[in-house]
Amino acid sequence: MRATLPGLPPAWIGVGDADLFHAEDIDWAEPLRDAGVETILDVVPGSYPSAKYLRPHAPVMVAFRASMLQALQQGLAGSDDKGRDTP
Repeated sequence: MRATLPGLPPAWIGVGDADLFHAEDIDWAEPLRDAGVETILDVVPGSYPSAKYLRPHAPVMVAFRASMLQALQQGLAGSDDKGRDTP
């Protein structure tokens, strides 16, 4: 956890509403947004931590995974290549 939040890259927070860390994840979204960090909060109703392993093909888990991958793709597409070797 960081003392200052401005300047962080976009954040994706995904959590089920039956997850042990549900409240903590919800609490992190607001300060990120207040600091100007683009933040996506994806709360899955009825989902619990092991659902992604026990029910990976359930429609809600497929949608959750798609949301996560879309946020990752957008984040990577917007990242800069400073300091990286390019072929």
